[in-house]
Amino acid sequence: MIVNSTVHIPQPTIPKGRPDSHHVAWRGLLTLHAVVTKQIAAELDASGTLSYNDYDVLVTLNECPGRRLRLSELAELTLFSHSGISRAVTRLEREKLLRREKCETDGRGFYAALTKAGRQALLDTWPRYKELIEEKFASQLSASEAEMMGELMHRVTASLGDHSFHHVFPRRLTDEPI
Repeated sequence: MIVNSTVHIPQPTIPKGRPDSHHVAWRGLLTLHAVVTKQIAAELDASGTLSYNDYDVLVTLNECPGRRLRLSELAELTLFSHSGISRAVTRLEREKLLRREKCETDGRGFYAALTKAGRQALLDTWPRYKELIEEKFASQLSASEAEMMGELMHRVTASLGDHSFHHVFPRRLTDEPI
């Protein structure tokens, strides 16, 4: 058993042969993402603030020029499906946290635009969200480990050639609604 000051973590069962360290890292990344986002989402829901998914939509809009995006771009940047983002936008519009605006150059297209109430909801949610990030994630890493991890994640993302995230903002650095 590996002992971390207060938590006992059992060693994983490793199949025969030597596992590929890249595959182990990949699986670890997927597991970490699933566990930490599930826990943060549940605690945000319990706190009565924005949900994890709503925060993601609104902070994405907040980072964009004019604080608005076409719905198709918003779906890509938040990893929602097109129908999923449409439902989320409809609900957030009902709550007056964003509004739809017609696209001037394409009569069929719409933008989602952050409202003042949506920006305020981000600012109100950030302190709790930041606490949860610290508690569930950051507390397990030194500053140099976090910096290295951030650089590695950015390098791998940039190497994939998918520039959908880069045409809106050059490098997503934080979830803080600045």
